[in-house]
Amino acid sequence: MPGALKLGADKLIINKYENDPTYARAIRLGIAWLNYMSQKLNKTAFSELSLDLQLNIIALSERSDIATLPNLFYLTVRQDVFQYYYGHPEILKYFHYARPPQPLGFMDFTEPPQTSL
Repeated sequence: MPGALKLGADKLIINKYENDPTYARAIRLGIAWLNYMSQKLNKTAFSELSLDLQLNIIALSERSDIATLPNLFYLTVRQDVFQYYYGHPEILKYFHYARPPQPLGFMDFTEPPQTSL
């Protein structure tokens, strides 16, 4: 399966940033927090860190208290990427069903799962 970047998830975030002032403010604040933590922990900008160190800081935002800037930033971007990725036609074809399960649900939910599709 192709990754989120290959499918353009980064462009989705950029487009939303450019067209939604509230979203843009949240992203700017989140990036400022990433840079603040990077300076505090590593004495350098977030973009200059290795991937492992970047992921460590992102994990801090994930584990931050609910309703704090770092956590909301993490959850917002994560949700947008997940929604875009798993709703993309290129990914949906891997799930072997003709339509999204909602709003109708899986009509055969009372039957045992099939062993093959």
